[in-house]
Amino acid sequence: MKFAKSELRLTRCIFVRFIAAIYLIAFISAGSQMLGLYGQDGILPIDIMVKSSSQGVSPWLLFLNYPSVFWFDSSDSFLTLVPMIGALTALLALLGVFCGPSLFVSWISYLSIVTMGQEFMSFQWDILLCETGFLTLFLASWRPFDFGFAIADKLKLPKWSVDKADPAIAVVWLLRWLLFRLMLQSGICKLASNDPTWSSLSAMSFHFETQPLPTPIGWLMHHSPAPVHSVETVFVFIFELLFPFLIFFGRRSRLIAAVGFVLLQILIILTGNYCFFNWLTIALCLMLVDDDLLLKASGNRLKALVSAVPKAEFHPVRSRLHLLAVVPLAVLIIFLSTVRQTFNSIGESGLPAPAYAIVSIFAPWHLVSSYGLFASMTTERPEISIQGSNDGKNWKEYVFKYKPGPLDRPPPIVAPMQPRLDWQMWFAALGSVMQNQWLVSFVECLLKGTPSVTALLETDPFPGSPPKFIRAVVYDYHLTDIKTLIDTGVWWKREYKGVYLPPVRLETETATPGRI
Repeated sequence: MKFAKSELRLTRCIFVRFIAAIYLIAFISAGSQMLGLYGQDGILPIDIMVKSSSQGVSPWLLFLNYPSVFWFDSSDSFLTLVPMIGALTALLALLGVFCGPSLFVSWISYLSIVTMGQEFMSFQWDILLCETGFLTLFLASWRPFDFGFAIADKLKLPKWSVDKADPAIAVVWLLRWLLFRLMLQSGICKLASNDPTWSSLSAMSFHFETQPLPTPIGWLMHHSPAPVHSVETVFVFIFELLFPFLIFFGRRSRLIAAVGFVLLQILIILTGNYCFFNWLTIALCLMLVDDDLLLKASGNRLKALVSAVPKAEFHPVRSRLHLLAVVPLAVLIIFLSTVRQTFNSIGESGLPAPAYAIVSIFAPWHLVSSYGLFASMTTERPEISIQGSNDGKNWKEYVFKYKPGPLDRPPPIVAPMQPRLDWQMWFAALGSVMQNQWLVSFVECLLKGTPSVTALLETDPFPGSPPKFIRAVVYDYHLTDIKTLIDTGVWWKREYKGVYLPPVRLETETATPGRI
């Protein structure tokens, strides 16, 4: 069977599985860190937040204002159960079983974690997954199976149980609109910041060294000549400021945009660890191509995933029900995204009260958000070293799993997983301890020797017996040159900058800052 160029059954089928796979990775990554970050003995216990906020308030009312299932149960066992359920339903959707209901459970589960996640779940890719996941609910099949009819015939499944229709074009365009906003806002924020590194085309000279978790290829890219970095910066602007508009100029221009966006995301994947952010962006790029292009690119090997029979006949009742869901969705998303962009441009005070009220109601659900990484490029790389001691004189350093620490440890490859603590330590180093109170809680957990928290680290220099004192100092890290790496095997060099947190110890079961 030859597919018409406008058909999107294969695109929908692959896109839904792509999102399911990202959900699966996200839940596995978050689940392995839940107790250390949010358990009752963790760094930011969700249980404390629930108890302080829910006194005399119905959990259902709290859920509507701050959507999270943890209002109903915040025990450690439930903290572990939620990502397990999310991962299971994501796996079902990946296999093509009850895709719509499965992805709905995954969306609610991940939204619940993000809502209560505080600093450790405040990343743009977490918000983007919530927004993309919500739109995917209107794209996914709500029939029992989504295997494609060629596979369904082999499994002898009834044809009514397998979806064979094209997705609603309105939902496809909402996902394209999301990709447009994501890319364009990423470029606009760089121009609007008036950061001299972007205006002078020198931003990439700093990026590979100062980004949170560079890769070995990122280390190599850092040593490119300055003119190469200038060209890289120009291409970033081209891909983020010009290519998004190609989305609206026909099939061929959308293909060019998709190729450009995917190329940019692959380069970022190779040089930096940004969790599942780049893979999620690549998934959105799928919505720019149709079945005919995907089949040609795969040599027709993907044909079994889509219907091998003509489209279903037109059903007036089903069509009207579909319109009742999709049209209000489109109106809401366009309205929220337009108002949010206006909010970013003129501020809260410039919005009409009704518009601001509507945005405020839907904001906790992350249906529409603003995006843009590295508006201001960091030109230095401060790194916090957490150190423990039993006598206040001899100090041992805690080693994190992935962030720069040991000078001879190569930059890691950890994406699409995300070590949340390692990432947050990068942000903490850019501010002060007063701006990062979670770090005081983290230090308190180390002083108590909390197993779930020390499990987030690569090594605990005080196994079984926590230290009496903890302090934090700051080093300025730089990547070594190629000759130094070859001669000594050292990837990093560092220079002591000063004290971040003076020595502290436990007093009346809390960490009390102050010099000992």
